[in-house]
Amino acid sequence: MPGLNQLLPVTNTVNQLSLYQGNTSLIPEYRHNANIAWSIFDAFSFTSFFTRLSLRYTKDKISMSQTVNEDLTKINTPVNVPYNYSLSSYNNFSTPIRALGIKVNARLTESWSKGISVVNSEDNIQTVFVHSLDVNLENRRQDKVDIRIGGSVTVTDSKFSIAEAMNNVYFNTTFYADIYFTPNDHWNFGTEANIVNYNAESFEEAVSIPSIKASIRYFFGKGNKTGIILQGYDLLNKFSNFQYTNGPNFIMEQENNTIGRLCDA
Repeated sequence: MPGLNQLLPVTNTVNQLSLYQGNTSLIPEYRHNANIAWSIFDAFSFTSFFTRLSLRYTKDKISMSQTVNEDLTKINTPVNVPYNYSLSSYNNFSTPIRALGIKVNARLTESWSKGISVVNSEDNIQTVFVHSLDVNLENRRQDKVDIRIGGSVTVTDSKFSIAEAMNNVYFNTTFYADIYFTPNDHWNFGTEANIVNYNAESFEEAVSIPSIKASIRYFFGKGNKTGIILQGYDLLNKFSNFQYTNGPNFIMEQENNTIGRLCDA
């Protein structure tokens, strides 16, 4: 169902350069969903595989219509468009390498979507294709030490039928390492480190953000069910809430302030 803000015909003038007005003619979206999943586990080799495929078709999708005036002010109004399609797949594979005492995990996700927005009364068809791969290694014997090391890469490809200058490809890569040490039933020490790289065709420089988190846990009482935890976040004081966004008529690099280095218990 359309939201109240989408139906309200009063013009919102908080931003004089980008006005918003509801549409009393909106009708509800009608969504069709289909999902299929398959999994297998070999108890002898401890190899597992899982896959899921999801499809969604939305009829009368509520999208946005934007009119750009000669003075570059914009009027935004929600409208019903004929369709919106999305298709996604999730695949996970895991197997041990006994000779090395490690376990290999791999995750592959693919998603595709096709939708319509309206710009100056012309349909702007946006197609987004996202590929993501994550591979990591972890030790099999985790009685005292639990180690996981890996990396991931995500590629996002956005295309528009009009305003082709807004077409863009994003590359995000992440390298991470998690180490936990449990010497006995009372103590646990852990650290999580990662570095995230953001890159896009529309920006001159790539952005790299490192982050380290550490924790100390002490458990006591009956069955060691009571615990005290001391955690430190962003120990390098480098973390940044960073985001790339592109739309039918804009490209935006957004970076928000964060609390930064801190400890809590």
